[in-house]
Amino acid sequence: MRITLKNLAEKSGLSIGAISRALRDDPLIAKKTREKIRALAEEMNYIPDNLGRGLQSRHSRLIGLLISNIHDSFYAQTIQGIGEMAAAHGYGIVIGITGDDPQKEIHQLKLFLEKRVDGIILSNYQPQTVIYLDVLRRQLPLAVCDFETFSPEVPDVMVDDVGAMRMLTAHLLGLGHVRLAFCFLINSNAKKRYEAAACEAQKTGIAPPICCSNQNDLESALHSDASPTAVLGYSDFHAVQVKHVAERHGLIVPTQLSITGFDNMDFAAWPEFALTTIDQPKIELGSRAVELIFEQINSKKQMMPVRFPPRLVVRNSTVPPQSSNQNQNPVRI
Repeated sequence: MRITLKNLAEKSGLSIGAISRALRDDPLIAKKTREKIRALAEEMNYIPDNLGRGLQSRHSRLIGLLISNIHDSFYAQTIQGIGEMAAAHGYGIVIGITGDDPQKEIHQLKLFLEKRVDGIILSNYQPQTVIYLDVLRRQLPLAVCDFETFSPEVPDVMVDDVGAMRMLTAHLLGLGHVRLAFCFLINSNAKKRYEAAACEAQKTGIAPPICCSNQNDLESALHSDASPTAVLGYSDFHAVQVKHVAERHGLIVPTQLSITGFDNMDFAAWPEFALTTIDQPKIELGSRAVELIFEQINSKKQMMPVRFPPRLVVRNSTVPPQSSNQNQNPVRI
């Protein structure tokens, strides 16, 4: 049976109002009485009705978090940052898992509204959901974490993707690679990273990387006469996929094909991968997203986007191209 204020009142002989004020540490209630009531509440395992409090204060002390999955360790670390920062402010988080399904996204967003969350953090969203989100942003604070925002009025927090991808591309060009590929073009963030890599390559007179949307595209590129000597992976997971495809084709990584990742997941440092990658401060990204929510709650003013500077981590997955490949003519523009 759930213990209520009424049960505490009956046990103590005080009114429900006095019990409520004592638990809120109201100075109008004598200190000894407050201590007595708190001890009684603990003895009877009383749990405050935060929903009821929320209806009175118009704050549920909950933040909704919309993510596509929870098996990705990147999300696990981001959630840790979100949870720790929310708890530091006396808040909890409610997680909605969408599987990148637009209908599930809208369903979860509606559930967040039913739970009267005080703000929502989006770690991803589908283009079909943007119309609904644009309406939602007028009702409560929103923030986007590790993904580019859908509206200039909704702040986002992420690593400088453009600077990071240009840094990776410059690293490969500096090693002597002149034929690059990008894997895989799976969403708008991937498109932005590809465009940054293309811009960096063109700056030095090299043709843009071959853009691969899937493994079939990569296999075709590896079979071509001007096959790439280095591949830029959209993420560390995609870099591992590239490695598996390359090895199926008999290529030796990194001697015959250098590979870069993005995120610096724990496995990126394992000897079998040793990925050159961009380190993302995952916990800090989550923490900052929560701060953006609270800044909106407290100030009601538009927040500016937050960009963390990229950090290049060089490991053994990138080396200069073989001399036989270096002598082949690069594709120039």
